[in-house]
Amino acid sequence: MSAYVVHGAKLRCSFGTQISTFQVDRNAFICDKPQGNMMDYKSDENIFSFGLCFSLANPDVQKATSAAGGVLQMMPCKPNTKTPWLLVKEDVLVDSEPALLDCSQTLCMWAGLISITDNGQ
Repeated sequence: MSAYVVHGAKLRCSFGTQISTFQVDRNAFICDKPQGNMMDYKSDENIFSFGLCFSLANPDVQKATSAAGGVLQMMPCKPNTKTPWLLVKEDVLVDSEPALLDCSQTLCMWAGLISITDNGQ
């Protein structure tokens, strides 16, 4: 069964080398931690760097790889999320938006699938 996601949850990107920490600030709490909703998908506000990126869809990785004669070069991750989380709890609202679940996912514009590895509770 899925669980709700709160501030401090752990996130993973399919093209990142490290785990990131989910950040959210609001007045809806679970276990004294702010609860997330589907609109908490913004880069550098809710979702932060995953270490290094190795997606060739990332322009920085493309450029560095090209300069290295086609040998894949990882570059610092700068998440570029533009769409709300999917697979949310539609019938439970947090600040008027569906609640975020530990099975929820979002996408980075550089082709990464961002998922939740620990709900933070």
